[in-house]
Amino acid sequence: MADIDVDDYPSVDAATVRGVPVVDLNDPNAMKLVSHACETWGVFQVVNLGVPGSSLQNIKAQVRSLFCLPSKHKLKVTRLPGSFFGYGRVPMASFFPKLMRSEGFTIIDSSVEHARQL
Repeated sequence: MADIDVDDYPSVDAATVRGVPVVDLNDPNAMKLVSHACETWGVFQVVNLGVPGSSLQNIKAQVRSLFCLPSKHKLKVTRLPGSFFGYGRVPMASFFPKLMRSEGFTIIDSSVEHARQL
């Protein structure tokens, strides 16, 4: 699937674009779009969240350093059976193999304890 330039599509029509729906939080219909995306897809991408670019760059650098760790380090925080957080295979990867990586690190609340383990 080719990358979709969200600027080419108004968010009102995002659910009709091939791939995961894109919801622009500046759109006055954002709540309806989120509801529709949840009901029809179960996932959606958010744009115009209002997060400063410098914060996003910092997050990307931290994520890159996490996933570049050797497997033996990442496995220290393996997602336990029945758990929703930690390192492991992204549960939805089998549904969206071309849109999602096969490994993931899910954070619920604070990741401080996982960071200490790593």
